[in-house]
Amino acid sequence: MYERFYAFRERPFSLLPDPDFLFPGVHHCEALDKLQAAVADRSGFCVITGEVGAGKTTLVRALLYRLDDDIAVGLMSHTSVVSGSLPEALLGAFELPPTSDPAEARQAFGAFVAGLERDGREGLLILDEAQGLQPADYEELLQLPGTGPGGVLQLILLGQPELATRLDEPAQAAFARRVTFRHHLPALDADETRAYIRHRLARAGGSQDLFDDEAVRSIHRYSGGIPRLINRLCDLALVYGYAGKNTAIDATVIELVLRDQRAGSLLQAAGTQGVDDTPAPAAETARPRPPAHERTGEAAQGQGAEPVTATVGQPQPDASGRAAEAADAVQAPGDETPAPAAPVASGRAPGWRAAAVLVLLAGLGAAGAAWYWRPPAAVPATAAGHDAAAGAEASRTAERVGQAERE
Repeated sequence: MYERFYAFRERPFSLLPDPDFLFPGVHHCEALDKLQAAVADRSGFCVITGEVGAGKTTLVRALLYRLDDDIAVGLMSHTSVVSGSLPEALLGAFELPPTSDPAEARQAFGAFVAGLERDGREGLLILDEAQGLQPADYEELLQLPGTGPGGVLQLILLGQPELATRLDEPAQAAFARRVTFRHHLPALDADETRAYIRHRLARAGGSQDLFDDEAVRSIHRYSGGIPRLINRLCDLALVYGYAGKNTAIDATVIELVLRDQRAGSLLQAAGTQGVDDTPAPAAETARPRPPAHERTGEAAQGQGAEPVTATVGQPQPDASGRAAEAADAVQAPGDETPAPAAPVASGRAPGWRAAAVLVLLAGLGAAGAAWYWRPPAAVPATAAGHDAAAGAEASRTAERVGQAERE
């Protein structure tokens, strides 16, 4: 899509956990160094926690690049473990022949670990989303062969902050005592967010100054410093910038992304919320719209009307309030289709934003289309610096709706 326009070798903000793009921040570098030392010293159990999208998986993939090739690595998630099935899941993690009998699975895994020791090799089991483990699973992990001090099998647990809470419970005291290294990956602060964006832009071969300071501040505000959300916002901003032929990404582009993609759904799709402390108005239930031939007073969109300027997160003047009420009023009970949002003035024809959406959906495919059309959360629309034409058009729209209601 936009790689050639912005002179990138590759997409700088892919959501895939690519260790080549690991951010060399203080917390990530410290965790990576300690993990490598723990594996080299055969320290036993290690725990990495962080919010969804904090970079745990990318961190561990970077660790694997540093390890010797003869280390046998097994990857699994708690989602592959149902009650009593951990032994079978272990076989799958190390690509060993499967069996449905837990006793046979334990025996087969014990033979595998014994083979590692006999051959002078080591094993590393990485268990992702470990906050979902059940008490019986912790007991099973404690009984794994080769996991004692100096053993040939190391264990790394990755999980959300709930994992640390679980390990602090008295019931898991025995397991917690076996953990030699624990590290939490916090969200990035404002300066780290700026450095993170510049790092990924440079790593992809682009200009580090592509996003201006105001854009970066907006991204940090709405992402809460979570790398996955930063990636999502930046990637969408580049799509919009490409569609609008913007040579730089400023705060206006970020606000367009948040408005057009419905900021609430955008953040929830990545598994968390931003840290915007501004209280948003309660979301209104989407009211159905009647068939086209029964509707009157439909607000014009891009047909000679001057678009209303909108900015996320500021109070609404009367004109934009009337426009928002008009767009909402044309929805009648029984229709679940949300009314279109008021267009946003950007100094370009409204059609370029539609082009941006088409480019975006083409890149994301069917799954992306399904995500985009989720019922939107309420996003506060505001207006500043309306000209006379915009105010007049909003008033005319409200009058048409009022006339339709009277009829």
